[in-house]
Amino acid sequence: MKKEKKERKTDRSFYFVLVFFFKMKKKPEALREASSSGDLKSVKKYISCGSDVIDDQSTSGATALILASANGHLDVISALISAKADLRRADKTGATALFVAVDHGNRAAVDLLLSAGADATVSTNDGVTPLIAAAVLGRTDM
Repeated sequence: MKKEKKERKTDRSFYFVLVFFFKMKKKPEALREASSSGDLKSVKKYISCGSDVIDDQSTSGATALILASANGHLDVISALISAKADLRRADKTGATALFVAVDHGNRAAVDLLLSAGADATVSTNDGVTPLIAAAVLGRTDM
């Protein structure tokens, strides 16, 4: 009887490790989701788990910063910048958070990213910079 209890305890420990590992693997995805929706509390929780998740990219190359910038979530953008998110990280099209903010017309996000040191001269894979995009889209106030 005692052996069976030990085996069950070991099985539970193994199960716990598997669940923990699975949850840790999902953190970058959860961070991107929280950033996209503007869930600052969750973003701060995932940031506290370690810097390795901050710049993780989706299959399309989107990072938490790119998604927050697309949706104009300034508090999330600030938290990610404070956590040292890479301002130059681009998605698969070469679009950085600054480019995406310009593309989506998020003026406040553009200002925040520029004040944090985002490079306005970084171009997409097609050679378009955020400045060119702003001009083409008629967003001359950016």
